[in-house]
Amino acid sequence: MPTITSVGVGSGIDVQGLVEKLVAAEGDPVTKKLDRKEATLQNSLTALGVFQGALTEFQTSLASLKDAQSFTKMSLTLSDDDVLNASISGDPDPGNFDIEVERLAQQHRLVSGTFASDLEAIGSGSISIQFGELNNVTGDFIVNPERPVKNIFITSDNNSLRGIQGAINDADAGVKASVLRVGKGFRLIVSSELSGATNSMRLKVNDNDNVDTDLSGLSTLSYEPAKLANQGQNLRQTSEGLNAIIKIDGVEIESPKNSINDVISGVTLDLSAESIGQTVGLKIFHDKAQVSSSIEGFVTQYNSFIQRSNELTSYDPETKEAGPLANDSSVRSALSQLRRALGTDFSAVNSQYVSLSALGLDTQRSGEQKIDTNKVQAALDKNITEVSQLFSRTGSANDPLVRYIGATDTTKVGNYPVVIDTLPTQGNYIGLDVAPSNIIIPHDVNTLVLRVDNIKSSVITLNSQVYNSLENLASELQSKINGDRELSSKGAAVNISVEDNHLVLTSQHFGGTSNIEILEIPEQLMAVTGLSVKQGQLGSDIQGAIGGNAAIGSGRTLMGQGNARGLEIEVVGGGIGRRGTVSYSKGVAERLDKLVASFLDAGGLLQGRTKGFTDNLKNILDDRNKLAEKLEKSEKQHLKTFSNLDALVGKMRSTGEYLSRQLAALPGARSQSNRRG
Repeated sequence: MPTITSVGVGSGIDVQGLVEKLVAAEGDPVTKKLDRKEATLQNSLTALGVFQGALTEFQTSLASLKDAQSFTKMSLTLSDDDVLNASISGDPDPGNFDIEVERLAQQHRLVSGTFASDLEAIGSGSISIQFGELNNVTGDFIVNPERPVKNIFITSDNNSLRGIQGAINDADAGVKASVLRVGKGFRLIVSSELSGATNSMRLKVNDNDNVDTDLSGLSTLSYEPAKLANQGQNLRQTSEGLNAIIKIDGVEIESPKNSINDVISGVTLDLSAESIGQTVGLKIFHDKAQVSSSIEGFVTQYNSFIQRSNELTSYDPETKEAGPLANDSSVRSALSQLRRALGTDFSAVNSQYVSLSALGLDTQRSGEQKIDTNKVQAALDKNITEVSQLFSRTGSANDPLVRYIGATDTTKVGNYPVVIDTLPTQGNYIGLDVAPSNIIIPHDVNTLVLRVDNIKSSVITLNSQVYNSLENLASELQSKINGDRELSSKGAAVNISVEDNHLVLTSQHFGGTSNIEILEIPEQLMAVTGLSVKQGQLGSDIQGAIGGNAAIGSGRTLMGQGNARGLEIEVVGGGIGRRGTVSYSKGVAERLDKLVASFLDAGGLLQGRTKGFTDNLKNILDDRNKLAEKLEKSEKQHLKTFSNLDALVGKMRSTGEYLSRQLAALPGARSQSNRRG
């Protein structure tokens, strides 16, 4: 507003003071009202921030309890962890084991003869690296079907010892090559990256000098374990591929690795040199102490939240003082919803622990929770599954061959019976009857192309050789198919077996998209393998019902409908008919977490309230600006009015003075004045 800096010059009236008082009389009541309203809003906004902060702190206590895995978490102890290391790697069952280590697994290692130079050419051709194990009875090299074959081509660009070393390492073949200087010469060392008997190496050479097993050219690096030394077995074995041998409760077990994760379900055993000859006790148990601690932490955080909420929403009838959020409907609604979630009834999934009260958590008059730790511990010891269903979002099946996968927010809590009408099948291809042994695969007719699960392979090339048995050919074919990049990159793979002199190719996947089709194969290869250009038997999806409603089948999984909509299970085995029940629960921690998130999310209950306060504060600022504009106009109007009045009074005063002077100058007035004098 403009400032008045002088009093009335004509009238002597304090125009500035008068205008200021008039403007203040007009503006002060409104300003004070806006100040009170702003202070109330600021207090409420600050209190709401405190409430949301307390709510966020409480939400952190829900993280472990809403996770069903927290209730199934297992721990283990070892009688001597300096000798053996063990860790939880899955979902083990409780138990006690005595573990004795007899031998460690080791990698297969080969070394060449001595070469005068590591840079001079050795020979050209190709080296095929296979993995498997020599059958000492039959003399056959049994190919490991899980390890793909790698063909490494040696040309004039890389045919030195150093060049071959680089070619092997660049091929990512599962082996490592190095060149070692020995005296005045050089040797090539080739090591399998994986330990175990079935990961032993076979280096089959296709030498451009047309002799693949002599000590000349590239065949110098040949290693055919079934052949004689220096007649195909031209590299020397310096370390045999061996399996680890352990005894668990007296039962001998072999493993290709020293890190063993497939013997005791959900547990990884790591063997070391210190383990040999030692027996170590292993105990696996439920980590219930951690669950109990999480429940106590939940109660502590909830009570802290309630205490803070009571301070913000309290009202004292004696002093008539109220907390800043005492009349806030959004806060009251949030607290009401949280209390209802705490009181959820779980009799639809639990038979004993149907509520938090049954577990040992009781609501006090203040709204806080009182925990009976002895009662909670007894519940954990008696039925941890039901305790889990009280807190977490969890699902479980009582059929060991039915696996709960997951559910959605639309899935209703409950126990759902499972009925299987049709089991899923895998696509397969059955070849014709062929000779069971001495199968000759010629060099120029050893390729085929197939489609697995609707994915086309590149050209599959079999090793040209005599296969002593159809089983050996099956292992070779499976290894080559599963090693194909086109198939493996998209997850397509097969298992190949022999049934009554028939090769049987089976997709590793289940369902309607599971299929095998031979697309290209030479007639001579057809004759010895029994495979021909045709489509095999298509796989089929599982069919069944969940909770009495037909479910949607895909492969081995069923997706529920109706109340079970979104509930997904996988049937990994077993037969048709009734397959037990699947229980699904949204526990208290899961529900509270969802509620808190909905309150705090953008557009949520409390965020909406915060926005309301902020908008009202902006409105007050707008009202202040409007008032300032109004008062400025009033001031200008008052200033104009009083300035005009001042001018008028000044003019009247001047006129009066003039008249007084004129009257005083009249003759009669002067004589009269003299007489009076």
